[in-house]
Amino acid sequence: MAAHFSCEMFGHFFYCPELGYEELGELEQTLRVSLSVMLEAHGAEHIEYREYGEALTVQCQFQTYSESAFQEFCAAIRDILTKDVDARFLFVDRENLDRAVFFAVTFEQGRHEERISLPRARDVWAASNRKTAKAAKTAQHRKNRKTPPSLS
Repeated sequence: MAAHFSCEMFGHFFYCPELGYEELGELEQTLRVSLSVMLEAHGAEHIEYREYGEALTVQCQFQTYSESAFQEFCAAIRDILTKDVDARFLFVDRENLDRAVFFAVTFEQGRHEERISLPRARDVWAASNRKTAKAAKTAQHRKNRKTPPSLS
């Protein structure tokens, strides 16, 4: 029987732009090793990494959604960060989109937590699209209005 994963995590590590190529490579390798150990210790599975210049993204899944476990994970991450790295994490409950939590983790400032609601974001996005569609329809209507034929 296949495992059921009700939570997905999206992580993004930003590196200091002043880092040299070799420094960045060493830092990223160290970070990936430490991060893999920490994610597995917290029950993460299907861990995938992608590198984008001065950033590293990670995506993985958890069997359960537990904000206290995510807070513990982010506290542990803070301990391995250096002044050259900031991290952002979004944990999403795939079964209840009303539950999602965002963490921003930095070396100097400690952890900052902000809770977001994805359905609320979708509502705002849908309302914005309705306004845009209405404006486009009004502009098209004005364009299609017949202008008086020219007298020639």
